[in-house]
Amino acid sequence: MKHLNIIFALGLMAPAFALASEDHGMLESCKAECPSAKTEDEAHKCMEGVVKKKQNDKKFRKSDCFEAFKEHEKHEKEDGHKH
Repeated sequence: MKHLNIIFALGLMAPAFALASEDHGMLESCKAECPSAKTEDEAHKCMEGVVKKKQNDKKFRKSDCFEAFKEHEKHEKEDGHKH
């Protein structure tokens, strides 16, 4: 019975961990632009500067990195929070 309670409690906590570690793929897809970033948040902060510099670069704006950045920005606006 104790094992069942533990499994049940862990099952209830799993969604909270999933929300806390939300990942938009910037860390992996933006390695070239932000090689020193260790977390999604660090990659986002780095990419804010990169996007400003490369705003007229059509090739960059079609990249997976820029797409992940836009997705992260969209998530922040929809949920009204910052990571």
